[in-house]
Amino acid sequence: ITGLDLVALQLQVAEGRPLGLTQDEIRLDGHAIEVRIYAEDPSRNFLPRTGTVTLWEPSVGEGLRFDMGVETGQDVSPFYDPMIGKVIANGPNREAARRRLVAGLKDSLLFGLVTNQRFLIDVLENDTFAEGLATTAFIDEAFTKAQRAARDASEQDAACAAVLLYCCERDDHHAASVAVPAELLDWASGGAMPTRFVMAAGKTTHDIAVTPARDGSLVVETANAQHKVDVVSLTDTRAKLRVDGKTVTIGYLWQDPGALTLANRGVVHEFQNLIALPAVASDAAGSGIIAAPMPGLVLEVAVTLGAKVSRGDVVAVIEAMKMQHEIRADVYGTVLSIDTAKGAQVGAGDGILQIGADQ
Repeated sequence: ITGLDLVALQLQVAEGRPLGLTQDEIRLDGHAIEVRIYAEDPSRNFLPRTGTVTLWEPSVGEGLRFDMGVETGQDVSPFYDPMIGKVIANGPNREAARRRLVAGLKDSLLFGLVTNQRFLIDVLENDTFAEGLATTAFIDEAFTKAQRAARDASEQDAACAAVLLYCCERDDHHAASVAVPAELLDWASGGAMPTRFVMAAGKTTHDIAVTPARDGSLVVETANAQHKVDVVSLTDTRAKLRVDGKTVTIGYLWQDPGALTLANRGVVHEFQNLIALPAVASDAAGSGIIAAPMPGLVLEVAVTLGAKVSRGDVVAVIEAMKMQHEIRADVYGTVLSIDTAKGAQVGAGDGILQIGADQ
């Protein structure tokens, strides 16, 4: 909003040269707002997260600037601060800058790890913030733990993911075929043939059938409704769909058979077609198997072999991304084994200790 290259001026002064400006020569034009994208989980008290950025594709909207420290394919490790970038929007006034920033965050695709991207959107869209009335107590007052919880995938999200998975796999098979005309795609001599998808994301599962129609559209049937979907445009990372006459613009990434990442207005879901991928057994909550939630350095193992622990007791402390994280027991019982030690480097999911639950 000053029209000046502040970094160049800093370097100029650091070299011992004069600033070349006086305060009364500084003119402010418009308004700018900055947000910081962190590799953290708002639903878990903003716990830092690590992972690999499978896709980073910023918005190209007007008045936006991205100062990012990551790119597609890069690992976010536990050895540095969890901030991975800054997004700045400017406009003729605060409201214009706020709206541009919201639109830019919703349109940017950041896949592969949990971030605060959607939380930033929620903050910017909050009436208190929009009216300029936020204080240092704003986050605690406006966002309860339930409001910060990860959002379940909606039926429409699952339907869009199924349509995209259908199109990607169909086109992939067609590209690998020999001398099959594109006109034959979605055609079958026996009439319309539905393809079933059981789309799972987190704790939600949706049973969906996708059937090509004669007019080139797709009929999508869910447990609760039937929808007509037209694929308006489709690139490797973005799609524009017309669902029952209403246009929906979404981002996506298809890398593995039966799996697709989908982003809708800043909310990201990892979908898997359970028909295509075998279910993977996992330890249920309260198993007594205590594992590292992220890579880090073990600062302390707070229990000994054979010790009695209660649910919620601190059993270890891990340092990651310049923060200390307490690891707590998830059952009442006895420590049966200790699988790490102070000073050890652990990876996400590595065992720390095991507790035998009291009967």
